[in-house]
Amino acid sequence: MNSIRGALFGWENSDRAGYLIPVERIPLLLPSGRYSLQILEGESKVFDSIVPDRPSADLARLRAYDASSGADDQIVQVTSLVPRGKAYAAILTFRPIQYQVQSNSAKAYRRIRLQITHDAVLQGGDRVSTLLRGERERTSATTPQLLRKASSDSPLATGVWYRFEVVETGVYALDAKFFLGLGISLSSIGNINSIRLFGNGGEALPEDLNAYRPNGLTEIPRHTLDANGNGQFDDGDFVLFYGKGARGWRYDANAKSFRHYLHPYTEKNYYFLSFGGATNGRRMDSIASLNSTSAYTPSDFQEKLFFEQEQYNLIDSGRRWVGTSFDITDNTKTYTNMLDGLVAGKSLLYRFWFLTRSASVDSFRVTDNDQLVGNAIPTYTVDVSGADNFFDYAYETGEVSVRSTPALSGNRSVLKFRFVTATTESIGWLDYFEIHYRREFSAVGDQLLFSSPDTSAIVEYTVGNLPSDQVYVFDVTKHDSVKLVTQVRTPMSNGSTRIFQASATQGSVRQYAAVGTKALKSPSGAAKVSNSNLHGTSQVADFIIISPKEFLSDANRLKAHRESRDSLKTVVVDVENIYNEFSSGQQDPMALRDFLRFAQQNWSQRRQYVLLFGNGHFDYKNIVSSARNYVPSYQSVESNFQYDSYTSDDHFVFLNPNDQTHVSMALGRLPARSAQEAKTVVDKIIAYETSSVLDSWRNVVTFVADDDYATLSVPDGSERQHTFQTEDLAENHTPPIINRNKIYTAEYPTINAATGRRKPSANEAIIQAINRGSVIINYIGHGNTRLWAHEAIFTKEESLPQLKNADRLTFCVGATCNFGQYDNPNDQSAGEILIAKENGGIGEVTASRTVVSTLNAILNNEFYDNLFRNYPQQPVARLGDAMYLAKQRYNSLNDIKYHLLADPTLRLSFPAGVAKIDSLNGSSTAQAAILKSLGRGKAKGTVRRQDGSVWANFNGTGTLELMDAYRMVAIPGWGFSYVANGSLLYRGQVSVGSGVFSASFPIPKDVSFGNRSRLSFYAADASSRIDVLGTTDSVLIRGTDSLAAVDTTGPKLQLYLNDRGFKWGDVIPKDATLLVDLADENGINTSSVGIGHKLEATLTSTGKSFDLTDYYRSNLDTYQQGSVSYPMSNLPEGRNTVRVKAWDTRNNSASEELFFVVRTDGDDTPLNVMNFPNPFSRQTHITFQRTSTAPIDVELKIYTVAGRLIYKQTFASVSDRFVQIPWEGRDRDGSEVANGVYFYRITTHSADQLITKEATGKLAVVR
Repeated sequence: MNSIRGALFGWENSDRAGYLIPVERIPLLLPSGRYSLQILEGESKVFDSIVPDRPSADLARLRAYDASSGADDQIVQVTSLVPRGKAYAAILTFRPIQYQVQSNSAKAYRRIRLQITHDAVLQGGDRVSTLLRGERERTSATTPQLLRKASSDSPLATGVWYRFEVVETGVYALDAKFFLGLGISLSSIGNINSIRLFGNGGEALPEDLNAYRPNGLTEIPRHTLDANGNGQFDDGDFVLFYGKGARGWRYDANAKSFRHYLHPYTEKNYYFLSFGGATNGRRMDSIASLNSTSAYTPSDFQEKLFFEQEQYNLIDSGRRWVGTSFDITDNTKTYTNMLDGLVAGKSLLYRFWFLTRSASVDSFRVTDNDQLVGNAIPTYTVDVSGADNFFDYAYETGEVSVRSTPALSGNRSVLKFRFVTATTESIGWLDYFEIHYRREFSAVGDQLLFSSPDTSAIVEYTVGNLPSDQVYVFDVTKHDSVKLVTQVRTPMSNGSTRIFQASATQGSVRQYAAVGTKALKSPSGAAKVSNSNLHGTSQVADFIIISPKEFLSDANRLKAHRESRDSLKTVVVDVENIYNEFSSGQQDPMALRDFLRFAQQNWSQRRQYVLLFGNGHFDYKNIVSSARNYVPSYQSVESNFQYDSYTSDDHFVFLNPNDQTHVSMALGRLPARSAQEAKTVVDKIIAYETSSVLDSWRNVVTFVADDDYATLSVPDGSERQHTFQTEDLAENHTPPIINRNKIYTAEYPTINAATGRRKPSANEAIIQAINRGSVIINYIGHGNTRLWAHEAIFTKEESLPQLKNADRLTFCVGATCNFGQYDNPNDQSAGEILIAKENGGIGEVTASRTVVSTLNAILNNEFYDNLFRNYPQQPVARLGDAMYLAKQRYNSLNDIKYHLLADPTLRLSFPAGVAKIDSLNGSSTAQAAILKSLGRGKAKGTVRRQDGSVWANFNGTGTLELMDAYRMVAIPGWGFSYVANGSLLYRGQVSVGSGVFSASFPIPKDVSFGNRSRLSFYAADASSRIDVLGTTDSVLIRGTDSLAAVDTTGPKLQLYLNDRGFKWGDVIPKDATLLVDLADENGINTSSVGIGHKLEATLTSTGKSFDLTDYYRSNLDTYQQGSVSYPMSNLPEGRNTVRVKAWDTRNNSASEELFFVVRTDGDDTPLNVMNFPNPFSRQTHITFQRTSTAPIDVELKIYTVAGRLIYKQTFASVSDRFVQIPWEGRDRDGSEVANGVYFYRITTHSADQLITKEATGKLAVVR
């Protein structure tokens, strides 16, 4: 049997047959929703004896293959057709292999030609560009009215507003004490009828865009009590309203039962209060009690209580929390509850939900008042190894319902749960329990909340035990239309009883509250809120930044930068205002989505980008952390099956009610966890686009691939796919003009350390690649929140502190698990730190949870295809556009775990212009140019505009690089070869004038003869910050120049540390920059072809060597002189010597040494303090050394042995590393001091006066 795999296709699972179907999806923009699709021709071949590929046992459980959801076997079809402005966005889906399972055969299409006919014309260029330019989803289809623009401004637009908390459901009173507690005088309230209340009922917003939600803040009815009838709010007056908490009950009409609910994001509901305006508040309607002689008179009603304590999120992911934990020693928990008004003899309904994590079969036993409630509840095993994320973390019993009639002493339920296990590692959890029982109509504490029977009748309710003189009865079935029940009777024989009648309808229940004045509640947590008017304002916005109040100043800095640099109209929105207007003040992620939907429908824009400026996490209610949820994350409902649990920002921009699976805006997040981090990331963005180094690093992408080892010593062939995928990405999805730096860890040596397999040279190569400069660093392989690969080739703790690339920040694409898991409040991931630290990254695309390699690679490729679409003829796409288009095509569960943690409007710093190398040694580069070893090359070229003309006003500096011939490198045992760049043969600086450049360069002796070499040119005009790029691969090195002059003299070297003022023996800090100036008439060798001919530095104290080759470049317009600037870190403290050896292009060598001392005391600490001569008669010099040349202020004080100050002198802005301060032996008055011993103190102050250091010494005057 054979199998067919589609090399260029993604895969989807056939729901019908369970096998994998290769599929290709192409996003289209159609001018009309009416179209016809016709296959004009196709080339196909039938294969016999075919077994379709099926998902592995793990992949069979994934949702990664369900994007087509019931797809049939059509070869080509248009799917996901949704309105986008004046056009329609669609996905054209190809399934080129048709399986015949019964006959074990398959028809595979090699080529398909089709035609789509429609009845309209789409104006503009290619349809992908059109989609980005301006047709990004302004839906014209009918959508819920609630999302349309409000007919008036937001209630919060004007006036004075207060917001207060409601935790417990009940009837609340706003009285004089409440207002005075807020500092509001009663006279300022004025008309009692002007008091207005707004609130949305306390429940979470629906995720389905087609479901009802409030259209902004809803005004609720309130009942006013004006004691003296003067219409003014006086002492003794109050306002009543029905307030709902964030927990409650919903009635299930089908089951004729209540189900409890919790708000997943908060334990508080909020209401808004205003007064004193011209508009009166909403008066509560009244409904009179009926007066039927045949009313149904129930004696009891269905009461209920629940307990759900959120204590643990089992996998730190998702919205699901569980409560009390059990183990073999702490195995019993007891919960006591009063069942007020319990009707004796009637059964109780219990509901429970348990979870366990155990390798054994365990059980829970439940008793009430020591009477068994149902049978023991068994729990089953799960994989407790923690090694596989494709299983449930814990076993769940599901909801267990039991009816029982226990004898309860004093109407008290004493519910006891016992976890039965014999395994010490077993853990159990109680999720929740409910108790449903029949209750008499008897109030407790002067109030009773009750429900009507589910029947059609006029029902008479007799409620007892209401002792207050004034009792109110409310119909509270609908929060936004609460009614006061009037004509409630009080029997003469019982003044604490109230009787009323109301209609009931089968299939529903009504809710009532009977409340005496003693039970009226008072709100808490009241505070004044600022005015806002998101609903009433029609904005023009290309770019929306959603920010917490703490980050608004930096958000506005980014706004100013975007508007001045990119002319992108930017709007900054306080997330608190979104909560206030769209979720009644509650922290609800769907409020952000509803706001963006509203903005999309009502604001004017060509396109829209969204930045979530701030970190969000899974602990919405701060159960396990006090960390701020600055801009909340979206969390899946799932919190047990680990692969299915995720966070995804995509949900915030699922804005089309007809297609809630594709993003409608380009979205990014900057996960700042503090005001300092927010400032840092904005500083980085502005610096990246205005002051980053203009150099050839802007044409480098570094590709890092994991090897084939999944454990400490055992290779797993499936792991090789990471290298295959990386090579495919580098060679087939990256423009040829870009220089590729490949770090394939299979090619790096392995050491077996105490902590496992390690590849220190791969780690060093990654850090050097970032510090030298890589526009993108792309990793494919295993990973987690703190590292890449089992060999820890890049780690949070060791690698990130070594990054020193503030002026050449990288963008990270991490096709790996969890690296960007930004939503754990107790653990900042390596991906977050990469963005938040001063050095490191400008952003990243990476996953926040466990993901699957094959699907990672598909999305990675698609992101590159969209990022580099039409490059270099056009600039690279904005990051948000590249991700937006990728997710139009791929939107599986695996894909939505990938986040753009960056400013979505940012363009990466690839050169935006084009340079052309026109000739080489006088021959056009349109054909192969021949160079000879030991010879010279002369390149001439031009800088071009987009139309191809020479850019005559381009003046700047360029870098010319010649690479040795590329090689095909075979990885032993893999049967796989990859393309490796040749070594660097030359890198030098070239001047560009009026758009023209010319440069000569040497060809070293050490070269490879065979394949073509690459000559590349990068140039920048510093005044305009415009840079350009050009390459040619039409270079062949053949033979040796027989006329080359004999040269037996090695190069000249001069060594320095940190700056060229360094002197032999100076003191430096542990991190320093080695500077090497080199000169040779035939140029410096940078080739690594010859063995032992590297440009290399060696630290003699440790024997460690540093390859300086990639850090050398020739000086401007000459190959005979050049320099190295190499950062060295963690130098050993004390006396050290560095030796540098260099070779010229004729393989003559020379070396030099430099002695230095490393001190770690700090840059401004005075070191080696002394005075000379000592003793002295007329003058001495007090000297010290320091490790920095940063300006400091130095203060000298001289004291007698008795401690009396006799001399003081200050020296400002001293920048010397070796400092000398003269003293002529005179006091402050200029008089000579007497012979004797004196003390001196040296004090240094940093330029900002924040750091002060001191040192003391002793001197003697002898005349």
